[in-house]
Amino acid sequence: MTRDSLIALGKEFRRLGMSDHAEALAAYYRSNQGNVAPYGWSDAHVQAWLNRLRIPPYGLPLQPRNSACTGCGPEGVQGGPRTHVTFPGGCEVACDRCGARWVELANTEAKPLGATGSVQSSGHSRGDRLSSPK
Repeated sequence: MTRDSLIALGKEFRRLGMSDHAEALAAYYRSNQGNVAPYGWSDAHVQAWLNRLRIPPYGLPLQPRNSACTGCGPEGVQGGPRTHVTFPGGCEVACDRCGARWVELANTEAKPLGATGSVQSSGHSRGDRLSSPK
C-alpha cells in the first residue's frame, strides 16, 4: 500500500460520509510503525477497503446489481451470492459456493469515477440492505 493510496482511501471515506472509518484509517497510518493498529485495523483490513472502494491500483471486479456469480453460473445454484459488506453507494458481494468477491453499486447508473476510484450513487441494491449517501 502506498501513501497515495491511503490518502485516496481516506478522502473516499470522507466523501461517502464514513468519518469514523477515515479517523480509524488515520490512526492506523500513524501507529503502523510498530505494526499495531487501533480499532483492530490491520494491513489486510485496509487492503480490503482499498479493493472494496476500488481505489487504484486496487479494486474488486464491478458487476451489475443482483448479479449471479460469474464463476458458478445462474442464481439457483446452492450457495450463491450474498451481501458481505455494505457501504454508502454500494456493497461487496461474496459467493458462498466458490468464494468469489465483487462490488455492486447501488444503482445501474452509478459508475466509478476514473482515477479516484470513487463511486457515486443514490439508489439501493439487494433489497433494502443498502443505504444511499445523505
